[in-house]
Amino acid sequence: MRPLKNNQEHIAKIKEAITNTQDNMEDTAETLQNVSLSAESVQKLQAQNRRREQSIAEFRDALEEEFTD
Repeated sequence: MRPLKNNQEHIAKIKEAITNTQDNMEDTAETLQNVSLSAESVQKLQAQNRRREQSIAEFRDALEEEFTD
């Protein structure tokens, strides 16, 4: 099912948010390779990426809704 024309902009924004969040996760994963990070910093970055994973799932749900409405 194709989205309505007025939803296309919203869909583009959701896709951009997913891409940006994935990029941020990759950047954080690279940062976590830094052996000089404190244990606290590692925990914070890991928690941040877990929140990002949840955000991506929510973005994908919203994207799916755009196609089913």
